[in-house]
Order: sequence, then C-alpha cells, then structure tokens
Amino acid sequence: MSVMMRRVSITALLAITVVSGAAAAGRPPDDGFVVYEDWKTADHIRSDRWSQAGDVSQDARAELKGDHVLLRHRRQAAAASDAGVILPNNRLLLTHPDTVDHLAAEFTVRRLALQSCPANPTPAQVRAAAIDFSKFSDLDPSVPRIPGSLVGDYVARVQAARTADSTDPEGTLTVSGVIFRCNNPSCSDATTIVSEFRAGLDRGPDVSLQFPPNLNVQGPNVPFGIVRVQHRLPNCTPAGGGPIEMDVETRVGTIKTNASAVIP
Repeated sequence: MSVMMRRVSITALLAITVVSGAAAAGRPPDDGFVVYEDWKTADHIRSDRWSQAGDVSQDARAELKGDHVLLRHRRQAAAASDAGVILPNNRLLLTHPDTVDHLAAEFTVRRLALQSCPANPTPAQVRAAAIDFSKFSDLDPSVPRIPGSLVGDYVARVQAARTADSTDPEGTLTVSGVIFRCNNPSCSDATTIVSEFRAGLDRGPDVSLQFPPNLNVQGPNVPFGIVRVQHRLPNCTPAGGGPIEMDVETRVGTIKTNASAVIP
C-alpha cells in the first residue's frame, strides 16, 4: 500500500518542558517562554545558536526563507533487504542544550510523501515535525562513559507524525509525547518508559507525565536539544514492493525557550 500526500498545510505549536538534573539540585526555577528565534530580522542561521546536521539523502535542506527556516528531507530506502529500517533525518541542534529547560517551536508542514513496503512488517513513518531533548542519564557516576555514546541517556520527544498504516483521514498527523532510554551507543535500540515532562500542542493544556526519580542519576553523556524532521524508512526490495521513497518539507517558525538560554 502507498499513501501519498502533497501540498499539506498543517500548522502547529509543539512545546516541551524538561526538569533538568541541575534544576533538581537547586538551580532557580525555570523562567517563562520567551522568543529565541523569530527569523524575521535574521539574514542567516546563527552559528552561535544553531548547528545543522543531516543524514545522507537524495535531498536535504535547512534554508532561511523570510520568516521561517525550511527543513526538507527526501530519502530512498535501501533495497537489499525486506527487514529492518533506517532513521534518516534533517535537524537543527541547539549549541548550548545544557542551558535549555523548555522549548516551543511553530511548525507548518507543507508537503509530505509517505510509502509503505508490503514485505517489511515495520510500518513506515514520517515525523514531519519533532522536538527532542536529552537531559538525564541513569548510569551510576562510577560507570565509565564512552565519548559520544548515548547508552543510559533519556530522550524526551514531542512529534507530529503520520504512519503508513494509519486509518486517519488523509492529511491528518498524530501528535504524541514520549520518553525513551537509549540502550546502545547510537540509540537505535531504545526502551519507552513512563516519563516526567510536559508537552503541549497549540493553546491546549500541557500534558504532564511522571518520571521515576531514581532514574535521574546525572546529566546525559550526550546532551542535546533538536528541532528536526525524520523518516522511519523500512528497507524494501523490488520483489517486496520497493524501492520506496519518503519526503517531507516543513517550515520552522518562531522558536521560544527559557530566557536564561537566549544568546543575545
């Protein structure tokens, strides 16, 4: 089955708040949301605020266009197998994630193309807009940590996504919040858990989820705050229905964070 959507126009404000280890240790209470980036007066993506990274793809862009940044990611799946997935993405990373406790970003999804692979049991998914935070680790401080390894780190995520097997009307995205523990260095293997963070959509009420305090042992080995688009792209042979390709184009508008994290 193939689901194709073009010229989608969905605007949403995604927000996430994470209580950091520093705050738990006595840092002053979080200040409110203030504008971090509205892009209207910018003539470039500032290197002191952002770094950009994207996986190998057929088309990946992070481009300032007027009052928004356009994030584009198009990728074709591997065609040698009908098992497994790849998780390619295009992302803007905060340069100072250790100072950020909450983040809100306005997204407008302009275009989305989603295909499934009948022979691969893992459903394809386009994460058309997502915010990720890494703020905690459950590893005891006595355990040596390999540089760059995400093992033991917890990632909180809010995303607007569409899965290929969705029965929702065409053009509908599902917004969800989740926190997961990374079980291997790249976090390709992760365990979803009950979580403590607040997530919100537009002007609706925040949703608070509980996080077991015994898991908040120390800060993460790899702290990050990310605004991204991403595909969960199943491998698919020609015999299995491939090759398949997925594409998303999303406008990132005004971004807000806590005032103490803003770089003048």
